[in-house]
Amino acid sequence: MYNFLIKLERKFARYSIRNLTNIMMVIYAISYIIEIATPELMPYLYFNLYDIIYHYQFWRIISWVLLPPEALDIFIIFMFLFYWHAGNSLERSWGAFRYNVFIFSGIIFMMIGAILLYFIGPHVYPEIFEVSKEYGYEVIYTSHHVSTSYVNFSLFLAYAITYPELEIYFMMLIPIKMKYIGFAYGTYILYSLFKVDDLMYRVYTVMTLLNVILLVVVSRRFFLTTPEESRRRYVFKKEIREGMKGKYKPKKVDGSNVVGLSTGKGLARHRCVVCGRTELDDPNLEFRFCSQCDGEYEYCMEHLHNHVHIKNNPVASSEEGDSKETKTAESSQSDNNS
Repeated sequence: MYNFLIKLERKFARYSIRNLTNIMMVIYAISYIIEIATPELMPYLYFNLYDIIYHYQFWRIISWVLLPPEALDIFIIFMFLFYWHAGNSLERSWGAFRYNVFIFSGIIFMMIGAILLYFIGPHVYPEIFEVSKEYGYEVIYTSHHVSTSYVNFSLFLAYAITYPELEIYFMMLIPIKMKYIGFAYGTYILYSLFKVDDLMYRVYTVMTLLNVILLVVVSRRFFLTTPEESRRRYVFKKEIREGMKGKYKPKKVDGSNVVGLSTGKGLARHRCVVCGRTELDDPNLEFRFCSQCDGEYEYCMEHLHNHVHIKNNPVASSEEGDSKETKTAESSQSDNNS
């Protein structure tokens, strides 16, 4: 699954939605305004599979995302503030594409759960479903409970897994690490699965856990990164954006003199470490990697044989140079003796 997600990222990363959490917060604000101003409009937003299939109300496939997760109160406001912080933190750590995959897969899992309930629910718990000759199995109760609140629950678990050592202040007084809160919350969810006799709650909770297990636990290498990796990805994407604008400024590396600056427009594939020129500056330029530098450093032909070699371990390189000089001196001395 890791390789599959990597291939998806390479193909579709350019289409990812940035600042998705901020967009979700705006959607929630709009949904509360709709609920207060025109409450009679809310039933038309439910994910009602019967109306989608037989009444061709295809907007319900998307409109249910507009449903407010909970009734608005002061606790929900603080909860949204936490989700806003957690979502933006995960997007910075994972990247926009990976965060998009997590959120939209959670939405898809909720829709799958609603579809399963539509077909199997009336046979398991017929008393909680409204059944009539005209509409057949119209799962009103189920459609009302499909919302992104379960996606937010999975977001909380993903945040605890990604930042286990992060401390938050419970009731603004007691510092608790996220791994303990996540463990307690996960234990409560597992306990409630067996304790609560509610089919819908069980199905949606299982879908929430599947989203976390499949994407964060199974594909751990894809989602979980170290702070250094996140920083490196951020710097790389920043340089790519600057390169597309022709504003990239090469850095000095181990004494090499950066004298040039690319002025070409567009995204460069090759760039000389010394002068900073790219194929956008001159299509006739040729670039090669230096075999004596530690790492993949690219140079134009003018500086390929005329630059300071970059070594990750300067002590080792100096010792290597000294050994080479010693061998040269010994060989010359032996030649003289002969």
